[in-house]
Amino acid sequence: MLGLCQIKQLIALIGPTGVWRKSFTDAVFSWSAKTGASPAGDESIHGYLGEVLFKEQDYHNASLHLLVCFTADAARTLADNLFAWSKLDPEGQAGVGRYAARGALSYLESGAILPSRVFLSHFLSLSLAAYPDLSMTHFTFPSTDSPLAKSTAAPPAGDELHFTKLASLNFLQLAVRTCQAGPGETVEKVKQSDGSLKMVKGGGRKAWTALLTRYEREVSWLKSGEAKESTQVIGQIFFGIQPPRPAGNPMMDMLSGMFGGGAPAIGGR
Repeated sequence: MLGLCQIKQLIALIGPTGVWRKSFTDAVFSWSAKTGASPAGDESIHGYLGEVLFKEQDYHNASLHLLVCFTADAARTLADNLFAWSKLDPEGQAGVGRYAARGALSYLESGAILPSRVFLSHFLSLSLAAYPDLSMTHFTFPSTDSPLAKSTAAPPAGDELHFTKLASLNFLQLAVRTCQAGPGETVEKVKQSDGSLKMVKGGGRKAWTALLTRYEREVSWLKSGEAKESTQVIGQIFFGIQPPRPAGNPMMDMLSGMFGGGAPAIGGR
C-alpha cells in the first residue's frame, strides 16, 4: 500500500499531460473516501493536488481541491489561487469580491469557520497590497454597543475589520464574523419592578438576516440564485434559519390546511 508521501511523489512525476494523473488521483480519492474520515477523500492529497494545479495556473480545478481541505495552509493557497484568477478578470479590482466569495462562502457552507477566516484575511492582504486605494479604514469588530459584542460566542477581543470601497469585501468580513458568533444570546433589560436581566436568544440570527438585507441592495451578485442558495445553507447551518418554502399551488395549500397533512405531489403515489 502506498503512503501519502509516495502518492504525492507520483502525482508530481505523472505531470499534467494526458489523463493518467486524473485517473490516478480519482482512484486515490475513491479509496481514501472509503477508508478515511473525509467523504471527499484524503484532505492532505486534495491540498497537495490543489497546490500543484495552482502552480500550473489551473485555477478552477485547484480551487475545487483546496475547498475540501480545511487546513490553514490550504486556505492561504486558495487565497493565492483565487486572487491570481481574479487578476485575469476584465473587471479588475471591481470584481475581486466575487472571487473572495468563492472561497469564504464555500468554506462556510462546509461549516469551516477557521479556514474561511484564514482565507479571507490572506485574500484581503493580497487585494489591499495590489490595490491600495481600496482601503478606507479599519476598526475593532464587533463594536461595544453591538448585540454581537454581548454574544457568548463573539469573536475574540481585538479582532479588526478592514472597511474597503467594495461592499462585497465588507459583507464577507461581516458574514464570517457573524457566523462565528452563531445564534448568540444578548442580554436585555426586562421591564419589571426589580430591574432584573434575562437572556434573550437570537441576537446573531437577527444580525445575519439584517446583514443579508442590507448588502443584497449593495452587492448585485448576492441576489443571484447561486449566492442565494449559498447564504441559505449558511443561515441554516449557523443560525437554524430554515430556507423559504418554494412557491406552491395556493388552492392545494388551502386544502392541505383544511384537511391536515401535506398535499400529495402531482403524479405521486
